[in-house]
Amino acid sequence: MGKSTQPLLKRCKALGINPVVMGYTKESKRNQKEVRRAKKSEYGLQLMEKQKLRFIYGVLEKQFRKYYVMATKKTGVTGEVLLQILESRLDNVVYRMGFAKTRQQARQMVNHGHITVNGKKVDIPSYLVRVGDVIAIKEESRASAGIKTMVLANGDKVVPGWLEVDAEKFTGKVVSLAARSDIDYAVKENLIVEYYSINNKEEFRWLAKTCLKVSKNLKVFHLNRLTVPILITRSFMPTRSKQVLVQQLETL
Repeated sequence: MGKSTQPLLKRCKALGINPVVMGYTKESKRNQKEVRRAKKSEYGLQLMEKQKLRFIYGVLEKQFRKYYVMATKKTGVTGEVLLQILESRLDNVVYRMGFAKTRQQARQMVNHGHITVNGKKVDIPSYLVRVGDVIAIKEESRASAGIKTMVLANGDKVVPGWLEVDAEKFTGKVVSLAARSDIDYAVKENLIVEYYSINNKEEFRWLAKTCLKVSKNLKVFHLNRLTVPILITRSFMPTRSKQVLVQQLETL
């Protein structure tokens, strides 16, 4: 995870996020007066929604785009599936269960090996949980005064319906995957889908031009699958988009 040096409350205000979503109860007291800002373009709105989700879950761009590609390959509404994938991250599940105050704290617990999944230690925060998985705090870690205090302090935290928690035993279970109605913050996921769809189209055009340029330099008058895949496989485009690109280039 990349480290952000910008103050959290300042970042929350810029992205229009309530600090409670991040696990904080404080609010910024600076510049409380309403400030008129220039109207954002369509691209600006799409970018802000993407940055909002990345900031909430602490995900870098490369990994976030990977989640988007995963969402396009699954059945269902792409935006909702993307949210479901983000909610399924182990660090987020630990946070949702009330074992940590913030997602950053939950990520640290996972990294330090305090969390088990189905009885086995998992120290990868981006691990995606499945229905039926049992998440627990490791036996040795339960004796820690710090962890006990943390779990007790979050005892009144509302646990979403797709999770079951037994705070006394320091365990929880994934009953189902998160639904759109379980998301407790405002986000327009359709704008994120539009953002990446536009970028894919631009990447499509760039690859087409690049392939044509390469074919001319090599004096190749007929494009085939031997001249195209090297460039295409380096992109983050969905598999279907790559196949369409190959088919279209072969007809040129």
